Amino acid sequence: MRICPRKSVRSARKRRQRYRLVGIVLMPKRKFARVAKTKRGVPVKYVRGSRNPAAKEREILETRRRYKLGLPIDVKKVSKSRASQAKKKSRRKKV
Repeated sequence: MRICPRKSVRSARKRRQRYRLVGIVLMPKRKFARVAKTKRGVPVKYVRGSRNPAAKEREILETRRRYKLGLPIDVKKVSKSRASQAKKKSRRKKV
């Protein structure tokens, strides 16, 4: 009779880990926690708090697409658009 039945389930999961080849060493594949996503698959936290969530989502998806295809990405443009999407902007005091 087992006292803790969950222990065997955990060890079985650990044994079934997927491995990937890194250089010469086999390393377990990284697992990430599941997060809430929008209909188009962008994590909600990425678009939350923006002035125009749809535009921000479009920009994130386009950047992701270009990155995956190996196309050049205009980092300055992306940075500027993401900074301009913020709801609160810092103001400089006039001296």
